[in-house]
Amino acid sequence: MKKAFKLFGIIVLVVVIGLLMAACDVVTDNDKSGGNSSSVDGDSSSEINKDFEYSEANGKININGYKGAGGKVTIPSKINGKPVVAISNSGDWGSSGVFRNNTRITEITIPDSVTIIGWYTFSGCTNLTSATIGNGVTRIEQAVFSGCTSLASVNIPSNVTVLERWAFENCTSLTSITIPNSVTTIRLYAFRGCTSLASVSIGNSVTGIDDGAFSGCTNLTGITIPSSVTSIGSEAFRDCTGLTSLNIVGNSSINIEGSAFNGCNRLTSLTWQNGSNIRGFGGLTNLTNVTIGNGVTSIGTGAFSSCTSLTSVTIPNSVTSIGTDAFSKCTSLASVTIGNGVTSIGNGAFARCTNLTSVTFQGTIPSSGFAQTNATVNSEPFPGDLRAKYLAADGGTGTYTRPSDSNTWTKQP
Repeated sequence: MKKAFKLFGIIVLVVVIGLLMAACDVVTDNDKSGGNSSSVDGDSSSEINKDFEYSEANGKININGYKGAGGKVTIPSKINGKPVVAISNSGDWGSSGVFRNNTRITEITIPDSVTIIGWYTFSGCTNLTSATIGNGVTRIEQAVFSGCTSLASVNIPSNVTVLERWAFENCTSLTSITIPNSVTTIRLYAFRGCTSLASVSIGNSVTGIDDGAFSGCTNLTGITIPSSVTSIGSEAFRDCTGLTSLNIVGNSSINIEGSAFNGCNRLTSLTWQNGSNIRGFGGLTNLTNVTIGNGVTSIGTGAFSSCTSLTSVTIPNSVTSIGTDAFSKCTSLASVTIGNGVTSIGNGAFARCTNLTSVTFQGTIPSSGFAQTNATVNSEPFPGDLRAKYLAADGGTGTYTRPSDSNTWTKQP
């Protein structure tokens, strides 16, 4: 009997020692994971409980709070075996932001399970340098990364369809962004004030670039607007003072608000391939080269007014109308070629183009479509008597010239 008790005691002692050794191994492993990173891959409930606050509904997890040490943070794909689908502290969208103004986090990784990142989630995280967003997200919501002044690297997943207002506003360290083909809309002020943004690739499904979307992106030097875009809002690229070249592929229904490129005073080269109504480039005093493609059908009111460095322009045969004040006050403009499709020239179209000395008409413009000069000095379609000379019996198609100090035009043989 004593031997049996002794044997039992030995067995208990061995089990206890084994358990103690296992506990030491767990502590050691936890220490090795160390640092200030919230490493919560998988489904480690003890770590998750320490770093995150969350709620459950319909078998899905919403993370609505963070109390970890910061550093590199990975959002878990599951908690307690249930998928993490949202990072939000108020219903579906969030209001004050789970990580808002958290200056301790430096990197964030969001798994594919997450479909919703609530409003302002990372807004004001001024030490956040990198964000990796999983493919489950379909919208970059309002102000999610606004004011993340250290954010230099972020991906927009291929399932995202909308970049909401202020999404990346004032991310002053962001140097490049690729907007995938899935995106259809870039909302108001989405990238406003991203002063280091030098490269933007816009996907070919974007239809709208809203008001102020890229305003104040002072390091942006060139951009191509794809043919899918049908609208560019007011001040969309305002004060992009580094912008020197612009390529608008365009389409038959594109509409550009008149102030879209206000303050882009270093823009020197513009190519517009297609569109029904060019406008919005008035007052760009360094614009020297304008290429109007064969898909353009009209040049709108004030389109290039006061572009004082523009020296020549060729209007293709596809254009049917030149609007009021389209090229007025282009004081360096010396030569113009007007294609054979033009049937209408508006009041003041080339008024006050004081250095214009050569105009070539390749087609017939009826007198009813050729605006007349009246008592208002700015209403003259061209300086001097060019309209009268063109409409005269011996006028019509051809090249007309005048001396720089005269308002009398002569048709060349």
